[in-house]
Amino acid sequence: MSLKVLLVEDEGAQALALRQALEGLGHQVLAVASEGRQACRLCRELAPELVLMDIGLPGMDGLEAARVMNLERPLPVVLVTGQASRRFQERARQALVYSYLLKPVEVEVLGEAMELAVRNFAQERELKRQVTDLRQELRARKLVERARGLLMDRHRLSAEEAQVRLEREAEVRGLDLPAAAQALLTAGPTPPTARPR
Repeated sequence: MSLKVLLVEDEGAQALALRQALEGLGHQVLAVASEGRQACRLCRELAPELVLMDIGLPGMDGLEAARVMNLERPLPVVLVTGQASRRFQERARQALVYSYLLKPVEVEVLGEAMELAVRNFAQERELKRQVTDLRQELRARKLVERARGLLMDRHRLSAEEAQVRLEREAEVRGLDLPAAAQALLTAGPTPPTARPR
């Protein structure tokens, strides 16, 4: 796994050590930022695949910067901290931080933390996509059921007859079934017709 990384560290020696460690692991360091606001700006401009960021930054701290980054464009963030208190862990969850490391950072642990962050991020994105798909599917089913019920009431049709009529309407209009159902539900009322024999 090779990632495009934004490194955020305000101490020069530590930034150099982390950059060398990242490049040694096969990652590309797009830029090194030394404070939170600069990191947010570079994140927008460079679109990194992962951010490795110290928590103790001047101005905007690493947790706040991670929160801002994830509001603008969700991505995996790995924080580096001197201590992992309960308050830090809660703030990290709220900022959607996917992994963190305790100082001093060891190269082997750095690689594992980055892989964990990328994996957790991908899993969460997939779960969100599945939830969105399920909501859309549920909404589509409800639309079709309401449209079928409307046809049944207006034209005294059975459920099967209403389904066939809705499918025919969708085919004639070149729409998928939910779009045809929506069009029927938003159209003005038509007078009832006699049940077909």
